[in-house]
Amino acid sequence: MHGYPHTDELGAMSGVEPDEVRNPASGLAKQMVMLSAFVKELETQSHLIHLNYEGSNFLEVHTFLKEQYEQHLEQFDAIGEF
Repeated sequence: MHGYPHTDELGAMSGVEPDEVRNPASGLAKQMVMLSAFVKELETQSHLIHLNYEGSNFLEVHTFLKEQYEQHLEQFDAIGEF
């Protein structure tokens, strides 16, 4: 008679960490933290370029990057609200 595999066996078979098998939300939480870190980095980089850009098309780039870093800030906030 075959029983159900133990949670540690499930993790080994799937390549998923044991904590994530027992608590699938822990994997989601890790992914949300990683996503928020990426979005925050995008916001920081676009803001730095916005502040330091020099060129003949300064106003267009300046305006575009301001929109970008403001959108990334809103995205970061939305991820945090999950």
